[in-house]
Amino acid sequence: MSEATIYSLDKSRHLSIGETLPNGALVIAVHQVIAGGDGLLPTWVALCYLPNDNYSRYAVWNVALRDEVFQAHFGDYYGTISHAVRGYESRAGISTEKD
Repeated sequence: MSEATIYSLDKSRHLSIGETLPNGALVIAVHQVIAGGDGLLPTWVALCYLPNDNYSRYAVWNVALRDEVFQAHFGDYYGTISHAVRGYESRAGISTEKD
């Protein structure tokens, strides 16, 4: 019988603007979509700048905190910031436009 994996859950740790993910991407906008707990990992939608990618300079990922490491997954990639912002707003269910 195999043992279940138990992931640590530090609810005080949050993904923040200016954070660099393990893959080298820089977080430039972030919105939490799952607080975590009850078997769910804390998860954010993040708009990131990709300094080492000459084709797709921006990505929108779901980023989960697992064992004190932010892990990016389910990415959409964009060549311009305006397209990336629209993708971020759509995925996060928010609008960054001012009335």
